[in-house]
Amino acid sequence: MVPMTIVGAYLDRNGSLVYRAYATPAHALGISALGDQAQAGAIMWVGGGMVMVAVGVWAAMAALVEEERRQAARDARAPLSEPGAVR
Repeated sequence: MVPMTIVGAYLDRNGSLVYRAYATPAHALGISALGDQAQAGAIMWVGGGMVMVAVGVWAAMAALVEEERRQAARDARAPLSEPGAVR
């Protein structure tokens, strides 16, 4: 994902057309090739970043849930030291 983010940021921020071959088809469609390049770069940059954030949040939540299960199992196995004592 890092290479896609770097390329996306480059395409989004570059002030000149990177792929000159797209200039003619873009002109024929009535769109700006530079604007289309910037939009494609933004999609790569932001979209890729959002996927990475979603995966990171999912991994962190899975680890927290697993640790909570382990702690509950440890608490269930721990003997009570005195009547009325808090575990």
